[in-house]
Amino acid sequence: MRNSPETIDVVCALARYLRANPLACDSLEGIGRWWLATQGVMRKELEQALSLMMQEGLVEQIVAADGRMRYRRCSDDARLQAAIDAYCPPRGAVH
Repeated sequence: MRNSPETIDVVCALARYLRANPLACDSLEGIGRWWLATQGVMRKELEQALSLMMQEGLVEQIVAADGRMRYRRCSDDARLQAAIDAYCPPRGAVH
């Protein structure tokens, strides 16, 4: 499956958020509501972005005490920055 530009945009936003907030951990709904509130992200793109990031070893899915799935960073700064460099255009660049 080829990733859409919208999904890649979400990957970039998530990677940058996790780079700035390394201890962040939340549910799919929480990520959409709190981490990416200003982006108007569609659920499908968020799910695809998280799936891609899990495949890349950047994010992991865990089961919280309440039984809900949560997502958190599982990579170091260097690996996360490498993903930002690979996937994300410099801020202000047109793509």
